[in-house]
Amino acid sequence: GTMFMVRTAIHVGKNARVTIIEDHRGSGGFWKNRLSHVRIDEGGHLTHVRIQRDPDTAVYTQTTNVHVAAGGCYEAVAVYTL
Repeated sequence: GTMFMVRTAIHVGKNARVTIIEDHRGSGGFWKNRLSHVRIDEGGHLTHVRIQRDPDTAVYTQTTNVHVAAGGCYEAVAVYTL
């Protein structure tokens, strides 16, 4: 199979409000290994949604490192569908 190594950096500025929606789709057998670095400045707010529609023949691993400053907020939602 195939292996994907995806890296993402997200920076939310002071008092900013951001929503990110990731929609993962694929076919066949593969391994998707993601690493995300998130930084949220003072008063910032991030809603981070991941929708995973990969087949059951795929492997998905995810590591997310999050740093949130005072008054900031990180909300994460993961949805898996076939």
